[in-house]
Amino acid sequence: MRGEDRSPKSEDREEGSPFPRGVGRGSLIALLILASCTTPDPARATSELARGEALLAERKRDEAREAFERAAAHDPRNPELLSRIGKLIAEDGDPAGGEPWVTRAMALAPARADLVALRAWIRGCLMDYPGTIADCDAALALDPAPWWVWENRAWAKEILGDKEGASADVREAIRRAPPQSSRIDELKEMLRRLKP
Repeated sequence: MRGEDRSPKSEDREEGSPFPRGVGRGSLIALLILASCTTPDPARATSELARGEALLAERKRDEAREAFERAAAHDPRNPELLSRIGKLIAEDGDPAGGEPWVTRAMALAPARADLVALRAWIRGCLMDYPGTIADCDAALALDPAPWWVWENRAWAKEILGDKEGASADVREAIRRAPPQSSRIDELKEMLRRLKP
């Protein structure tokens, strides 16, 4: 009926409950369960991440991925966690499986040069050299200091035939790399190889 008062009457409530009969306690439990599923739990996420890493070390890839999914479900807005999962999957030989994780992390923290640089490395593993260069450009615009990003971009440019651009990036990588880096000799060799 139009205009009918549909608010619960006192006789429709259980004694002492503000909820209509049969709604109070069950709904409260359902809400608590829902809240526990959506409230971040970094400790459980860390535990599942460690479990996934151990399973990956044992070459139990499917079980590791399940643990990673559980970890991400416990802390879905943590870019550190998501990027770590992506890196582990990529390092395990599945860069295509790792890229979406890193991309999700980047969406949560777009100003993080390290995340963009990580995806650049993954794209290089996927032989997406234009994507590698684009991500290196973006990472270097955020933070020009990491020498290995200059190296990754040089490597991609060399593959695409831009020897002049690759040489410039290698020189910058050498300039920025710590003198004790084991990569200096390899960078110098790359520079010699790029000379006409």
